[in-house]
Amino acid sequence: MGFIVLINSDQQIKEKIETAFRRDRCFDFPMVMIANEKRILESLNFDLPEIIILNYGDPKVSYKSVIDQVRKDSWLHSFGIIGLYDGSRQNEQDLMEEMKDLNVLVMLDYTRITSHIVKSVKIIAENWQLIYQKELYSHFMEHSTGSFSIDNDILAVSIYSGIAVTDLVQKGYLKSENKMHLQLALSELIVNGIEHGHCGVSYDEKTEALQNGKSVIDIVAEKCMDPIIAAKRVNFEWDSSPERTIFSIRDEGEGFDVSKIKEKIDDDDPLSQHGRGIIMAEAFSESIAYNDIGNQVKITVKHDESVVRKTPE
Repeated sequence: MGFIVLINSDQQIKEKIETAFRRDRCFDFPMVMIANEKRILESLNFDLPEIIILNYGDPKVSYKSVIDQVRKDSWLHSFGIIGLYDGSRQNEQDLMEEMKDLNVLVMLDYTRITSHIVKSVKIIAENWQLIYQKELYSHFMEHSTGSFSIDNDILAVSIYSGIAVTDLVQKGYLKSENKMHLQLALSELIVNGIEHGHCGVSYDEKTEALQNGKSVIDIVAEKCMDPIIAAKRVNFEWDSSPERTIFSIRDEGEGFDVSKIKEKIDDDDPLSQHGRGIIMAEAFSESIAYNDIGNQVKITVKHDESVVRKTPE
């Protein structure tokens, strides 16, 4: 059973969340909604919730003030954060950058609350030990591994990559300010496996769809109406030693010609939606390598020896 703190004053947002929990008969997660800053900090300090649902778009709650207080107390870094935002007036990437040193595992536009809040909570709760308990005993574990089998739900991808990267931060292998960038790089590569490997979305098909106002989420959802495609999974694994972590991402697709994709990336606009995963992974890793057919990538991340992590008293 997990305990959830909902930092929010909007009754409509609360009703959306509660409706989703009732619909999925998810009754194992007691939740309290708080909007008063003093009460929020008291709850974080004494109730020690496993999950925080933070409404970034709430004009009555200063999330920046709350986050500043959290940063001052390393004990409060050990919960998973689900961020809610108003996509009509807020930019997800800007919010992620602002919170890059915290455990923000997924960002949900208000329109996605009903469909994805319960799934997000369940994934975090099932893997809570990687976010929280490692803070207590990771000093005694020099080698660790982990793995996920990920379905074709793009909105959930960042939770899996976020849990893996948070594990490195908790062990003291990665600076917290670099967490978000590595999380995004891994997420993009997993999305590549779903988008291109499982769904067979070509470079030109994606370009046309984006120009017509569709999102990658829309494209994948249409492809997954085929039950054969919907059943495919991306295998995401990591293996950590004191010196480095090797991440492996393998999809069930037929693979692709990596060299040709890189040529297109080199010729493309650097701000394009194409090839971001490859570009980001190369920037934040020691090495990146593909298997012969192109349906598996291994990313090696050298640990930052300058990080000094102190377990809270």
